[in-house]
Amino acid sequence: MNINQLVAIQLSVLRLDKNRTLEALVHDTGISMASMSRLENGKEEITISKAESHSR
Repeated sequence: MNINQLVAIQLSVLRLDKNRTLEALVHDTGISMASMSRLENGKEEITISKAESHSR
């Protein structure tokens, strides 16, 4: 399992634990729907700075 897959799993688990929709997460973070979907599917890398800026 690579880092993208681990991040994808964690993103999905955290979002679902907080009962958040993908649409709500997109709205709150400013990340596009396509990018967020790719992140949750492990098909896109997220930089540390991008993750930090959207983690708040």
